[in-house]
Amino acid sequence: MRVEGVPPLLGLAAMAASAERRSQQSFDPDHGTNGAPPPGPGLTPPTTSVEMLVALASVDPAIERRRKMAVEAERGLVLLERLHQEALGGDIHPERIAQLAEWSASFALPDDPALAAVARDIDLRVRVELAKHDIRA
Repeated sequence: MRVEGVPPLLGLAAMAASAERRSQQSFDPDHGTNGAPPPGPGLTPPTTSVEMLVALASVDPAIERRRKMAVEAERGLVLLERLHQEALGGDIHPERIAQLAEWSASFALPDDPALAAVARDIDLRVRVELAKHDIRA
């Protein structure tokens, strides 16, 4: 199913604000809403509340949850890369080890099997690095 005329999801906050502004304006039957100029050339007309509801309904919570899990797994990779760069330079900062330990303690495996496999590998690598520094996670 394809819905036409719905702005990208990144504009949801703007759409909500626009809908609230429209709902707070008084209506003049001869001129439309009081104080609201008609859209100029190149401007899109304000979205209706139905369009806003359709856009909100199209957000899939499972996809958003998977994206957040991927971002958290990537954070572990970034911390490992920073630790590697510091080790190459010969000066490992203690806060990096603490950040890795905190990441490992708070990290939960995703429900998605493909993402969980990658996340397990990242978690294992973090735990190996922590073990090298005699820290249990």
